[in-house]
Amino acid sequence: MNGTTQSPSLETSSPTPAPRPRLLHWAARLVLIAACAGTVATSELMSDSVFSPEFVGEPVTLTTEAPQTTRDIVVRVSSTEKHSDVVEANVRASLVARWTPADPNEKTRPWIRVSLLEGEESSESRTVQTFPPASDTQEYEEFGSLDTNCELTGPCEWLTHVRFEMQPDGPRGTVRFEWKTMADAAVRGMDEVPAGFNVSISAP
Repeated sequence: MNGTTQSPSLETSSPTPAPRPRLLHWAARLVLIAACAGTVATSELMSDSVFSPEFVGEPVTLTTEAPQTTRDIVVRVSSTEKHSDVVEANVRASLVARWTPADPNEKTRPWIRVSLLEGEESSESRTVQTFPPASDTQEYEEFGSLDTNCELTGPCEWLTHVRFEMQPDGPRGTVRFEWKTMADAAVRGMDEVPAGFNVSISAP
């Protein structure tokens, strides 16, 4: 009995082991995480973006009978300073769409859509737009990333299709688009814009 009653007091008086090994373990993990974060940050360097002048396209008219058409543009990036670093480019379209119904008393409006496509692959810009209530005019923007990688060892060019669409089975009438585009580009792996870096956008 005495041995049994003394056991708890002996355990209580025993010194608690210092948590030093666990502290060292977490310290080592923090150092490793910080080192990895530094490596990622270094590998994701990106120069400032450079923007092209605006390219104003010829107005586009769609009808219920011809509800889709495409216009092409070319984004071009060049630099007098050659590198093997990869160029990342984006394109933006600013649009004003005006709806004219065949029947002046028509209250329903069709949906419209403008897509930016590199080659035959669509970008993320696939949003269907609707006209605001009681309005026959819609202003909006579409954005797209040019996914094909290009090294800055020479000029980079991307052929981009601007696809205009209106609802084919909607109310009869005409949609007229006024549109303009702008491109921007940056260099992955560089923290400065290289010398002579130029971005342009034009018709083919």
